[in-house]
Amino acid sequence: MKRYSLIYSLRIKIMIWFALMLMAMLFISKYIEFHGVPFTKYEGETEDQRTEEFNKLNLLADLKKERLERWLEERRDDITVLARSDMMKERVRKLREITADILSPGDEKNKKVLSLIEGTKAYKDIFAQLNLVKNAYGVYDEISVVDMATATVLASTKRDHVGDKVINGDMLNYVRNRESCYIDVMKDGTGDFEEALYVARCMSLGSQDRTSEIKDSEALVIMHVNSEDFLLPMLHSGAGLGETGEALLVNQDVKILMKLKHPLRDLTAARVLEYEIKAEPAVRAARGEDGIILTEDYRDKPVLAAYRYIPISAQTNWGMVVKRDKEEVFALFERSRTYTFFVVGVVLFIMLVFIWIIAGRLTRPVRLMRQAAQKVRDGDFSVRVPIT
Repeated sequence: MKRYSLIYSLRIKIMIWFALMLMAMLFISKYIEFHGVPFTKYEGETEDQRTEEFNKLNLLADLKKERLERWLEERRDDITVLARSDMMKERVRKLREITADILSPGDEKNKKVLSLIEGTKAYKDIFAQLNLVKNAYGVYDEISVVDMATATVLASTKRDHVGDKVINGDMLNYVRNRESCYIDVMKDGTGDFEEALYVARCMSLGSQDRTSEIKDSEALVIMHVNSEDFLLPMLHSGAGLGETGEALLVNQDVKILMKLKHPLRDLTAARVLEYEIKAEPAVRAARGEDGIILTEDYRDKPVLAAYRYIPISAQTNWGMVVKRDKEEVFALFERSRTYTFFVVGVVLFIMLVFIWIIAGRLTRPVRLMRQAAQKVRDGDFSVRVPIT
């Protein structure tokens, strides 16, 4: 009976009812604060935070795309100046005349080329001009001039590469009879790196009329850039990526063009130009779409990813993905929300203590009357209840 009375005493009832009202009010207010009011335009702090982070990542992706496109345009300008130089054309014509009898198609290096042309003024002038451009910009690892008909290197900033064969058929076929640049990341044919960014443009040794159709494109200018020295730092530097964020490039086949920041699911490292990303942002970017999405990346981890399409040439297209782990993106907001709930819990506990005290004061007269009635029922008629 005493236990029943304790559980269902007036004091406990008052505290329970007040506690339920307080919790309901706090829950409703916090739900509205975080999730908004249903069927209204107010969407709450969660959606506001989500929209803010989407906008930040979208802006970051746009900035990185713009920076990359501007950098690539500078490479186009550099190689165009060389390919259209009348001095370079004249010297290359002389080198072709000197080596005409020993140049032939094939895959074998022609070791006679360097010894035949090394002492000529034409070779010295070209070698000096190529090194001047290389040293002035500090971007290129090597600059070469190639005979188009035999794919033989006639001059290079690396002397030991003279006489080598350029075996990339796609590049040769693209630039042949075109007044446009070829830009792509490929396996490095020089053996200096695993991969390199190639920038190539034909050099017309025939007509001097640049507006006419190029029909006699007999030489090729090739610039090699170590992608790890420039593409990686360019895309990974700057604020906004945090600790888990990364920017990656894929070609039209969704194969990566640069090393990934994180290992794959099996903890192995993905190989450049071999690993094909199946994640949705990379696939969308490679097929020509721009956007942002909350999805999983190549590690199967939830990420916020902005993807951009980057047209390089008529035959080459890249996709760029800028992403951050969802956990990191919303970490500060989640900590703030956890702190808010902790503060609410402390406030609720303090209020319940006050309610318990106030309820005790409110029910004290009733409790005294009940105790006095019990004594009277037991025969004690001398009991008195103080007036409060």
